Amino acid sequence: MNLVKPDSVTTTGSITRSTTGTYVDSAGIMQTAAIDAIRINHDPATKEFLGILIENASTNILTYSQNFSATDWSVNTATVSTASFTAPDASSTAKALTWNTSTIPIGPYLNKNLTVLTVGELYTQSIYVKYLGQRYINLATGASVFAGVGFDLISGTVTQNTIGATQATTYQVQNAGNGWWRVSYQYTASDTTGVFIVAANSGTSSLIIGDGTTGVYIWGAQLETLDVPSSYIVTTSSSVTRAADIITGSGLVYTTLTESNPEWSSATTYALGAKLVYVI
Repeated sequence: MNLVKPDSVTTTGSITRSTTGTYVDSAGIMQTAAIDAIRINHDPATKEFLGILIENASTNILTYSQNFSATDWSVNTATVSTASFTAPDASSTAKALTWNTSTIPIGPYLNKNLTVLTVGELYTQSIYVKYLGQRYINLATGASVFAGVGFDLISGTVTQNTIGATQATTYQVQNAGNGWWRVSYQYTASDTTGVFIVAANSGTSSLIIGDGTTGVYIWGAQLETLDVPSSYIVTTSSSVTRAADIITGSGLVYTTLTESNPEWSSATTYALGAKLVYVI
């Protein structure tokens, strides 16, 4: 069943959120809603209306979520581009991560050291990635014990090959539109420190051989203490919290719905595949 997109939304109560918050508009572009503004959310790939986005509070623990050249990010046999590319929010803030020509057993990778983990806490880490000549990546973390998952950036599926990591059991792949995927997985911290890693993956057990030009586009890294990834929270030099959406009063009422398809009539002959509305 598809939801019908409302032409407008009326509230008979009130909706508050003490911070800004991101959502996807009807064109599939990520936008930032102002404080207390309703977020009318859509699927970034299909553009279908998903409803009003209501979320609990969450904090993106990672600093510099888009600036992968910042000092607390580092690369190994890989390069973060100085040039910028179009991100899911239509800004020129995405970067290219390319594999160098040298090869090591666990492959090229981008990583950030984590020092704020709580042992036994459930974390979800996510990042937006896009194919740039290299089909597979690993998303992993850990300290003494690594866990991770491999992703296919063409099919948008999970590959069981996880070089240098144990396969995670809970993960998501979301089509973010325009070739982007938001990949994520959950893990329980066994140490107070760890490493957030985006690593090369050959799709098999073979070593990764870079050519200096191919790799993946990257944008929007996030680490939060939830069991699923929440809407993206941009950070710079410190972690950032998105406040909860609070509804009070009698809630929301959708108004002025528009139906573009005609009502079915028994007296009319329709072409194969015609879209109609049957009113009961």
